[in-house]
Amino acid sequence: MFKLRYRTLLIKNTKDVPQNSRFERFSKELHKKSACSCLTDSGHLIDLNPLAKKDGTPAYADIIDPNGQADAYAWNPCNAFTLNDCNNVAVCHEIISGPIFQYIPIGTQDSAEFSYDGDQLQIAYSDTQNAEQFVSLLFLYILIGILVQIFIRKESGKRVIPNHDFWVAVPVYIKNAIIQRGETGSMFGFSVAQHLDQNTGWMLVGAPEAQTNLQPGIIRGGAVYRCSVDTQSCRVIPFDRQGNDQQYNGTTYLDKEDKSYQWFGATVVSSGVNGLALACAPRYKYHSTALDKVEPVGTCYLGRPGSTSFTEYAPCRNSVDTRNDIDQHHKHGKCTAGFSASITSNGNRLLIGAPGPSTGKGKCIMCT
Repeated sequence: MFKLRYRTLLIKNTKDVPQNSRFERFSKELHKKSACSCLTDSGHLIDLNPLAKKDGTPAYADIIDPNGQADAYAWNPCNAFTLNDCNNVAVCHEIISGPIFQYIPIGTQDSAEFSYDGDQLQIAYSDTQNAEQFVSLLFLYILIGILVQIFIRKESGKRVIPNHDFWVAVPVYIKNAIIQRGETGSMFGFSVAQHLDQNTGWMLVGAPEAQTNLQPGIIRGGAVYRCSVDTQSCRVIPFDRQGNDQQYNGTTYLDKEDKSYQWFGATVVSSGVNGLALACAPRYKYHSTALDKVEPVGTCYLGRPGSTSFTEYAPCRNSVDTRNDIDQHHKHGKCTAGFSASITSNGNRLLIGAPGPSTGKGKCIMCT
């Protein structure tokens, strides 16, 4: 859905406003008359026809995003227009912040809804075409499913409905849904794992760019949260409480690792019931003992989510120090270990994906 605020967003000069659309202090109740006009309770007509173009192009192009994003919108009241990939629309979203321009249809003329907040006339558009496509696909899914249930699986009665048990349980799922949210910009939910500890269910949620107070001097190092499945409650699991390790170079102390923006929590896995959790930071960088190399070796931490004691696994870190030849050290140093991971049910064996070593060929590392 896209909402236009008629006064502040589009109208730059009062002479652009139709005479029968001058703003007054009237009731907030508006009654839609057509796709581009509405009536107030007192019978006042607000008509946008004089603002519309009829040649299939938008009357207002390159409207800057009011939220400050590097995007723009095109709008034409009353009559549909076409702009690149936006066909027969009322509003087109122009994404200009990426490597290529994209044009995404936002809403149709028939979907226009009018409202008034005491100062601004607001027009909201939605894409009814997508809704119609969804309904059509849903109907096709049900029809094909019923035919399969009857003629192939020989079902009868209520069982002819495809995935009958799931659809019956949907209202319960919706009613009992718990939504957990992280801080803006933390990428909360980038990874998720289910975990059961002492008959209590938990969600382990990774937030690779979270800012916490656990690691002094670290900027957005990431975090993993243990969230309740019954209430809106999440707590950071203290996998790592240390800032960057430092080393004296004869003159001063310098960082020998870099945990800022390491994407800790990009990978989160659980070994199962009453088991261990493994969380990784594939963008963790190591500076080597001699402080002459910087490589994104990646690292992982293993332990019980309710504990305060965890074990670190950084299988590629040692190779940065042991490989003297620059080419050989790069083959193993650019490891990004922890890009993916798995753990056995007893927690005795870890499989850590490392797509970077061997000049991008990658490898899977087993840790015991």
